[in-house]
Amino acid sequence: MHKQSFSKVWAGPFGALLKWGDLDKLWSQITHQGDWYYYPTDNKPPRHIISTEELQQHIQLIDQIIRPKYHGESEDYCGLAYVDNREDASMLKIFNPKLLGCGGGSCESSPLPHWVFSRMLPDDLQTTKTIPPSFWKRLFS
Repeated sequence: MHKQSFSKVWAGPFGALLKWGDLDKLWSQITHQGDWYYYPTDNKPPRHIISTEELQQHIQLIDQIIRPKYHGESEDYCGLAYVDNREDASMLKIFNPKLLGCGGGSCESSPLPHWVFSRMLPDDLQTTKTIPPSFWKRLFS
């Protein structure tokens, strides 16, 4: 396990996996590292590490969800997955293309990734979400 805390890694720099081949390489890498927490962020954070078989099942399911949206025969652009370190990953954030929300810079806060794989025990990300003050202003104006 990594020595840094979940929140420190979460807030640190992440690099985008821009090509599907980059994501495939990372999927292969993390399945051989062992000791991962799987955190669908619309649920409570996990308290137990998943098995290699569970990890592979989650990867297959996520891959089926995210690829059809953007991956065509001539399209090699991914851009839905972000990793803290490509050579020694300890956290992977994956966005669901169907839940990205607003575009064009109209959002005041970044959406949470839909799935997180972490080598550290995850914090509850739902408690860190806040509603921007301008939302309330627009709602009651």
